[in-house]
Amino acid sequence: MTSFSIMKKLFIVTLATLSFVACEKKNEYITVSGQIKNHNGTNFQLIGRDIERDLKINPDGSFSDTLTKAGYYTISGQSGHYVPVYLPQGGEINIVIDDQNPLETKFLGKDTIASVYLREKSKLTKELQNTFNDLFEKNVSNFKSSLNEINKKYGEFLKNYKGLPEDFITLEERANKFIDLHLKVIYPQFHYSLTGTEIKLPAEFEAEIAKIDYDNADDFSMFDEYKRLIDENFFSKFDFTNPDWNSVIGYIRSLKSENIKSHLSQFLVQGMSAGNSFETNQILFDAIKELSKNKELVTLAETDFLNFKKLRPEAPSPSFNFENFAGGKTSLESLKGKLVYIDVWATWCVPCLNEFPALQALEKEYHGKDIVFVSISVDKDKQKWIDYQKAKKLDGIQLHADFEAEVTFSKAYTIKTIPRFILIDKNGNIINADAPRPSEPEIKKLIDDNL
Repeated sequence: MTSFSIMKKLFIVTLATLSFVACEKKNEYITVSGQIKNHNGTNFQLIGRDIERDLKINPDGSFSDTLTKAGYYTISGQSGHYVPVYLPQGGEINIVIDDQNPLETKFLGKDTIASVYLREKSKLTKELQNTFNDLFEKNVSNFKSSLNEINKKYGEFLKNYKGLPEDFITLEERANKFIDLHLKVIYPQFHYSLTGTEIKLPAEFEAEIAKIDYDNADDFSMFDEYKRLIDENFFSKFDFTNPDWNSVIGYIRSLKSENIKSHLSQFLVQGMSAGNSFETNQILFDAIKELSKNKELVTLAETDFLNFKKLRPEAPSPSFNFENFAGGKTSLESLKGKLVYIDVWATWCVPCLNEFPALQALEKEYHGKDIVFVSISVDKDKQKWIDYQKAKKLDGIQLHADFEAEVTFSKAYTIKTIPRFILIDKNGNIINADAPRPSEPEIKKLIDDNL
C-alpha cells in the first residue's frame, strides 16, 4: 500500500471519528419544548444553571429552547406559574402549560419522570412550609424532633418514587441536605422573631453549619436551596443598617466563584442611594461593574448612579406642581424661603401610614419655624386620597400627584419604594434626597442644622 493510500485511509478514519464526536456532542444538547395554552401574551422565563432568559413563544403558543447543562430549571410566568423541571444531559422534554390554570401543567415524551417527581415534591414542600411557624416556635429539643420528621418525609418520598435515574437521586439527596441545613441556620432568627426568646443551637448543629462551603460554584449553579444558604450567610456577616461597603465589597471580591460574586453584586445595586455620598455610590458602582456578569443589572446601576449624581446635596431639586387638597396647586418654587420636608406616600402603603404619628409630632414641634411639611400622595385612585384626607384631617400641605406627574417626579428622584422622605433647603436645593424618616432621631438634627 502506498504512503498516499495509507494517508487517505487515515484521513477517512479521522473524518469518521470527527463525525462520531460531532454526533455525540449534538446528542449532549438538551431540548425543552412545549405549548402555552390560552396564552394571553404574558412573559415566561427559563431559569436555572446560571441562566435566566425569556422563552420565545410563537403566536400559536408553542416554544422550543436548547440547553447545554443538565440540571434543575424553572419555567416561570408573570401570571404566577412556577414549573420546576429537571433536564438530563441529552434529554428531551415537552411541557404543556395552561396560562389560565397552572395546575393543569402536563409533561409529555421521554425524560419526564424527574420533572413529575419535582412537581409532586413541590406539593409536599408547600404542605411542610405551612407548618414552619409552629416549627420555629418550638424549643430546641422539639425542633430537633420535628426537623427529623421533615427530613424523614423528604427521604421516604424520594426513596419510594419509582423509576428515577440514579444520578438524579444523588442530586436530590444533596438538595434535601441543603433544605435541612437552611432550616437549622434560620431557626434562631425565626424563633426569636416569633417568641421573643433567644436560643443557642445545639453543638451538633453548629458543627454542621461550620462545615458549609459558601464558595461552591457548582452547587450554586445547581441548587436553589444552596443559594438560600449563600444569602443567609451574606446578610449575617454585615450590619446592613449602616454597612461598611468596603468590607462588603472586599468579601464578595474574595470569593472564587464568579457566579456567586455576580449574584451577590445585585445587593450592591440596592445599596446605592440618593442618601449616600457621591463617593459611596461611586465605590458601589465600580464594584458592580467589576463583579456582575449581568449586563442588565450593570445598566440599571449606571442609570441609578447618574441619577443619584444629579441628586447630590446642594444640587437644585427637581420641581413639582401638584394639586393641593386645600385647593389649587402648589409648586416647589412657591415654597422658597422655607425648608421643605417632603413625604412621598400612598393610602395603601402600611409603612407610610405607620410614619404619620411621628410626622404629625414633628410638624407640631416645628410649628411657626421656617419649615413646611409637604405630603405627596402617589395614589392612582385619587378618590382614596380624598377620602383619607377627609377622614384623618391631616396637617401640613397635602398634595396629590396624578399618574403622569408622579412618574416624572419619581423618575427624577429615583423613587423605587415608599415611604420616601426628602429635605430641601430654603433656596430649593437638595439637602438630602433620601432623608431620615420622621420616626428616626437623625431628622431633627438635620432640620436644626439647616434652619
